[in-house]
Amino acid sequence: MTKKIIRTCDIVMEVTWLLALVSIPIYFNIYTSRVFEPDKITLFRSLVLVMLVAWAAKGVARAAADRATALAARPSNPARRAGKTVEATEIIYPEDGELIGPDTRPLFQQIFRRPVVAFVLVLAFIYLLTTIFSIVPGVSWWGSYQRLQGTYTFFSYVAFFLVLVFNIRERRQIERLISFVLLANIPVALYGILQHMQADPLPWQGDVVFRVTSTMGNAIFISAYLIMVLPLTLYRAVTTGNWLLKNRHLTGRHLQGRPRNNALSWIALYAIFMLFMLGLFMVILYFNANYRPTQSAQQVITSTAAQLVNNSVGASAGLTGSEDIGPWWALPLGIVISFGLFFLFTVRRRGTDTNFLFRLFEFAGYAVLVIIAGLTILYSQSRGPEAGILTGVFVFFPII
Repeated sequence: MTKKIIRTCDIVMEVTWLLALVSIPIYFNIYTSRVFEPDKITLFRSLVLVMLVAWAAKGVARAAADRATALAARPSNPARRAGKTVEATEIIYPEDGELIGPDTRPLFQQIFRRPVVAFVLVLAFIYLLTTIFSIVPGVSWWGSYQRLQGTYTFFSYVAFFLVLVFNIRERRQIERLISFVLLANIPVALYGILQHMQADPLPWQGDVVFRVTSTMGNAIFISAYLIMVLPLTLYRAVTTGNWLLKNRHLTGRHLQGRPRNNALSWIALYAIFMLFMLGLFMVILYFNANYRPTQSAQQVITSTAAQLVNNSVGASAGLTGSEDIGPWWALPLGIVISFGLFFLFTVRRRGTDTNFLFRLFEFAGYAVLVIIAGLTILYSQSRGPEAGILTGVFVFFPII
């Protein structure tokens, strides 16, 4: 029973952090006053709370099982004398080539043996201290109306970080996390290119052609997000390219017969999925852009992009509508559908990991991701993130 509880909590936590990594970059709501940051932050806080509840439940289950194990290990225990065994609390995962063993050290040692964790906790304490002695503690805790970037939000970032640090136990979990980040990056980057090509169906009042804002509502924000994703894309491209170079002798064998058909089948399936996902998001964008309620009035939505370009706090983008709430559920529904289909890219594909043609297709896909992310960063015209990605790439390649 304890194994099932712990395993269920592990599943809930991983699904939730993957959902956060997919939904937060994509989600925005044109039917709210601020459209971008408050909606993303509110969703992120809620997902972090789910993760914390699952983590706490896992800790309680493990503590109770450890206590039962200790009691059963006593020589005077009747169950021990009867020869009964007590269920182990640590889950044995299937081997995947690299398994991180359970950390049995005391919690204090687990924290301070990881320098980054210690520094993050110190920073969180400073945030809490400054909030207590703030001139306006309420605003410091909850954040401003525009961004909600207060101490509560920072603690949510810290909690998200800690859940990942203490609950990722396998290499394949890390690879699955990277896969979901890269997949979520596709509609985000392509939407920025769409804006630059003046094909955005949503009529933002601010200029999103010269400085694209994509799903972040701010040119600096979209560029800052992409420079964090780009090294992960380069990592996949470099490792896949390295495998292709080492196994180039398989070229002739895998370009004919059953290996070729197997690779082409998976490639076709992935292509259909990508077309469906991108088509779904385009339909959602046009559906919201063409929404016409029964009462025709002028509804104004605030655009952070317009604030950035026009330097006007009151700048807004006008969409025809009314005081009625429009189809706000369309984009969340699309995100949930895409999130479910994203697992298709993480399943174990029989015969593809060593298939030269399929790995060549993977390398081409990562190269395309690098290009579209780089173009969106370029179109954002954000000098700070551009300098950051140049520095990051300079450091990245020596590490690889």
